Amino acid sequence: LCVPPDTVAPGVDLGAGSTVGAGSDLKNGVTVGENADIGQNVTLEQSVVAGADLEVGDGTVINRDVTLGDQVSLGAGRCVAKDAEISDGVTVGDNVIIEKSAFIGADTSSGDETTVKKEAIIGANVIIGARVIVGSAAVIADGSSIPDDFVIPAGAVVP
Repeated sequence: LCVPPDTVAPGVDLGAGSTVGAGSDLKNGVTVGENADIGQNVTLEQSVVAGADLEVGDGTVINRDVTLGDQVSLGAGRCVAKDAEISDGVTVGDNVIIEKSAFIGADTSSGDETTVKKEAIIGANVIIGARVIVGSAAVIADGSSIPDDFVIPAGAVVP
């Protein structure tokens, strides 16, 4: 479903082939690449920049100044805080919280992408490297750094 034009603010650059679900709100200054699929009741705040082939699940809120790479998939009901960056090819499950200034990386050249599974919490100023798997309901504390090729088990707490 495409939303009525009044829910996409003036100044939004929505790429060709992109769809926006009913009840979604894209604010002024949002840029979304081609072939994005934005679910229902999604909010993209000012100055969100997203690449091509973005998938955003229903009810997700992406705050100001967030950068999303190409082929990023965000599940339903998540919150991405201000100044976060999610690089190309990252998959994030349902009901994940990503705090301010977090960085989640990936290595799409190898085909091994970074995945954050459902209900995980990524703290502020966290850096997650390439080819990382964050298990369901894992918590990564503010300021933590996760190296490349690392697996965080479900329910784990990383100080």
